[in-house]
Amino acid sequence: MTYELEQVLCLHNVAGCPLMLPNGEVLGHIEGVKRHKGGCEVWEVRTDEDRVIMFPIYEEIVVECSPDEHVIVNPPQDLLEMYKEGKHPENPCLAVCRFDTKKREEARNKPNAMQKAEKRAA
Repeated sequence: MTYELEQVLCLHNVAGCPLMLPNGEVLGHIEGVKRHKGGCEVWEVRTDEDRVIMFPIYEEIVVECSPDEHVIVNPPQDLLEMYKEGKHPENPCLAVCRFDTKKREEARNKPNAMQKAEKRAA
């Protein structure tokens, strides 16, 4: 199994794991993975306040993924603040790069992790 495929499987097998920041702060617990209408995959995360966050899954912000233990992410500060205030971006798929037009276009055209793994496996 390739590292990339292992990483994809990790990102999709984390239900019940805490989603944490590098400083150890827990944002909530991952309930599942779903494809957002904006084009990316997101983790559905339930916070301690019983809110659901649609957290975009991007390699650039996933620091560590340990199935059955935890997932550590380092999201952009503005996205993190938005979630902590109980707000949600209209499209979490673009929220990570909303101030960078080039990255926004790349995000729109980027295949999701499962598509990349399936293509490599074929």
